[in-house]
Amino acid sequence: STGARLYVASSFDNNVQVIDAQNNSRVTVIPTAMRPNGLALDEKNNRLYVTNSDSDSVNMIDTTTNRVTATIPLAMSITALTANETLARVYAANSAGDAVYVIENGKVTKQVSVGRHPIALARDSKTNTLYVANQADGTLTALDETSLTIRSATFVTRTLYGLDVDVENRHLFADSTIF
Repeated sequence: STGARLYVASSFDNNVQVIDAQNNSRVTVIPTAMRPNGLALDEKNNRLYVTNSDSDSVNMIDTTTNRVTATIPLAMSITALTANETLARVYAANSAGDAVYVIENGKVTKQVSVGRHPIALARDSKTNTLYVANQADGTLTALDETSLTIRSATFVTRTLYGLDVDVENRHLFADSTIF
């Protein structure tokens, strides 16, 4: 949500619905590429990033005009997105390529190899660290956001699945699942 707006990816309708959160009414519908399913909001730069799983791309939407301003082609299997508003950057986890894409100004500027099958991303804005949960090898990769280099890669559990960061209390939460 940005201000009083809620953004909803509608995978079956190939769009993002913009909802006024105050009165629960639809403001507009933004057409996207095929099967939008992941969102990352950069409120500071008025951008919403949307993964499109059947188009292997990310749409960049201007939240002031509610229009797609760029379609960024990526590899298949984008599993997670997160935005760094300070650096005007978004990160996209690519599970098929065992990498994280760095996107700036509507273009991929770097690809960083991480563990096997990255499934989740979380940022610690105080330490400028991007954490990557790698499901297939159970590792947690810590990436320095300034240099875009790996600080560490640590085995956590066989079935690492999700991440979250409590920046204020300096806690990192990881969860796992059984298949």
